[in-house]
Amino acid sequence: MFVGSSVRRRFAWPLRALLAATLAVVAASYPAAPARAATQYQFITVHSGMCVEVGWGGLNDGDLVNQYPCHGGANQKWFLENQPDGFQIRAVHTGKCLEAGRRHLVVKLAYQEQCTGTPFQRWLLIEVGEWPTNRFTFRNVHHSGECLGIYNNSQSEWAVAALLPCSHTAPNQHLTSPEIGYFPG
Repeated sequence: MFVGSSVRRRFAWPLRALLAATLAVVAASYPAAPARAATQYQFITVHSGMCVEVGWGGLNDGDLVNQYPCHGGANQKWFLENQPDGFQIRAVHTGKCLEAGRRHLVVKLAYQEQCTGTPFQRWLLIEVGEWPTNRFTFRNVHHSGECLGIYNNSQSEWAVAALLPCSHTAPNQHLTSPEIGYFPG
């Protein structure tokens, strides 16, 4: 009995090593599953039909967010990144976060900023309107009673986005997105 277990131990290590090497070669021969691409969202303001964008395709912290006719550019596309208490909204062309209310004191303008996880950069997506709808607004986590909207209800190109007192009847705060579709009833 002692001889048999000694033999098994002596040959077990090389067999395990051979098996591990074989599995590694087989695994390396299969292509890795492609990474799932994150959905890019385009947010369209209901009151003007224009897209929310980082103005002029800006690349810097503090560059303002505004509305402009939709053209499909990367500065008009956004990623939604889940957070424990909402979303971070990231500009596709820079990876920077939509932030509002920290830099500007009188009018809480929206701008892009390096993502830090601050509550100024976290948003709740709130459905507005009666079902079926694909209208929503973004309410800021830090400024709990304020939502993203186009300042002064402007329908002009380049009109800036800002935090405004939330109103479910204010179309300048209502957004739609072809990528989100309709909310379930």
